Amino acid sequence: MNEPAVFKTTTKTMPESNIHRGDADIGGVQNHSYYHNVYGMLMARSTYEGMAMSNTDKRPFVLTRAGFIGSQRYAATWTGDNLSNWEHMHMSLPMVLQLGLSGQPLSGPDIGGFAGNATPKLFGRWMGVGALFPFSRGHSETGSIDHEPWSFGEECEEVCRLALLRRYRLLPHIYTLFYLSHKKGAPVAAPLFFADSQDPELRKIETSFLLGPLLICASTSPEKGAHECAHKLPKGVWSRFDFGDSHPDLPVMYLQGGAILPVGLPIKHVGEASLEDDLSLIVSLDENGKAEGVLFEDAGDGYGFTQENYLLTYYVAQVHSSVVSVKVLKTEGSWNRPKRNLNISILLGGGAMVCLLTCFLFLT
Repeated sequence: MNEPAVFKTTTKTMPESNIHRGDADIGGVQNHSYYHNVYGMLMARSTYEGMAMSNTDKRPFVLTRAGFIGSQRYAATWTGDNLSNWEHMHMSLPMVLQLGLSGQPLSGPDIGGFAGNATPKLFGRWMGVGALFPFSRGHSETGSIDHEPWSFGEECEEVCRLALLRRYRLLPHIYTLFYLSHKKGAPVAAPLFFADSQDPELRKIETSFLLGPLLICASTSPEKGAHECAHKLPKGVWSRFDFGDSHPDLPVMYLQGGAILPVGLPIKHVGEASLEDDLSLIVSLDENGKAEGVLFEDAGDGYGFTQENYLLTYYVAQVHSSVVSVKVLKTEGSWNRPKRNLNISILLGGGAMVCLLTCFLFLT
């Protein structure tokens, strides 16, 4: 427990008089009060650096509960031990958003709750929104009932299946958001007011968040599904859509007008994916009949992207004489574009979507 936690003491942590023999560049030999706040981060750092040294061709994945400013360089963070109840499900949304605003883009809660027993409705609803958090996983303590999706009956299992398929379809977009976060420091999951900083009402909303131009509206009430809730939308065009998977326990999704959303196939796990899999672009035109989007691609692991071995593609769309054209505006990086089918769909509003074309795309 890298807070560090020492349960059999009054303070639940180490005595301040404990001596730590730190390296000279971080302060050297000091008592615990000097190192307490950075203890968890330094543990994550040492783990990260050890994994990186043992295999220079793989990106380490480290998960830490405790952290400090700078922890995002070394590890993902989860929000700590929570309870299997609706209040803690609700709390998980602003906690993830606050961590993003604090510089930690890769975070998420224990979906379903750690302590206590979830109900089928609670677990399905939590998985519905949790599958779209930057870091998504379920976790529960010893002694609780089984918290696997199939443990709650067929309906809950189906909700969880649909939720996870949504995440896999959105992975090209989510992966791009993480690259942009890596380069610019922007949160992956952002509060709604990021879409309009001048609207004070957006700052009060805790059940919706943004994944780039994608708006996620969840329900944390056992009485109402997301489709029954009133959704406060930022100004501009916001088109509601789904993947033919609408369900009361899944969040409602909107795509901002002027955005192009890259999505992949509904795979079962990332090991099933191929670089030649079909890619789809969902286009939501703004008031002027224009849209733009970006897609980051690389090998999926390793550090080739630091040597320009990646492909960042900027797409644009525009209506001219009742014809919608979609083209590549520019690219960055030296990675070769995969040979694959490209499917382009236009959102028409009211949840309607029309597929314009399927083409075989191979651009260098």
